[in-house]
Amino acid sequence: MIADAHCDVLAPDSEFDAGSLEKRGVSLMGCAIFEGRTPALGFIQTQLEIYKTLPLHEGKRRILTLEGMSVVYRWPALFEEIMETGLRCAAPVWNGENRFGGGADCRIGLTDFGKRSVRELEKRGVSVDLAHMCSETFRDTMKILRSRPLISHTDCARLCPHRRNLTDEQIRAIIASDGFIGVTGYPPFLGGVSAAAHIRHICELGGERNVGFGSDIGMTDGAVGPAFYEEATAELIGSGATAEQIERIGYENFRRFLDDGTD
Repeated sequence: MIADAHCDVLAPDSEFDAGSLEKRGVSLMGCAIFEGRTPALGFIQTQLEIYKTLPLHEGKRRILTLEGMSVVYRWPALFEEIMETGLRCAAPVWNGENRFGGGADCRIGLTDFGKRSVRELEKRGVSVDLAHMCSETFRDTMKILRSRPLISHTDCARLCPHRRNLTDEQIRAIIASDGFIGVTGYPPFLGGVSAAAHIRHICELGGERNVGFGSDIGMTDGAVGPAFYEEATAELIGSGATAEQIERIGYENFRRFLDDGTD
């Protein structure tokens, strides 16, 4: 079984749909509503309606996630509809600045509005996704989080110094909080090495129970496809990973994160 914390399968122009990934073995899928580089009401509504109409097959599990949260203050009624549909994880920022704080292209911390919003998400049972946060907003969010942190799709800055990747210090902080890190196969984040290499690096820092897949499949211009899971798994096995470790990384770590840390 495969779990993937971040799949862009809801946008009308997505390269893959949920059903096609499930046929390739994805049993637990984070289906992301992306608010868009320039947030657009109709774009968000369309993705929500696609999610609502997805047929659910036996043995499969999907969760609704949100990538960028300006919908909270732009269209609050729509945000409440997303909540009622079953929002499970939410990233307050994308790459730019908004009322919550700064994305990867910015250098500002979590705002007072952002702090209140993080606490409200936690009260409502929504995991806070720190993907796309700049280091300052990441730092401020980690200071106030009471729940376990999520980074749904990223890679390691030690192996590729991309602004969207996590430093070793940030990775250790997520591990210390028993959070989850989803590794993506998006080439600009990989830096010429494999996704399996990024997974191994997180494991070397102590994160064997905190790392898994966050492919970002669907909106990468074909750069990440269903073979991502098979290739990463095969390389991990080839480098000596046991069947138990493969099960943890491939599925159980994200399942455990969602289910309040229960084994």
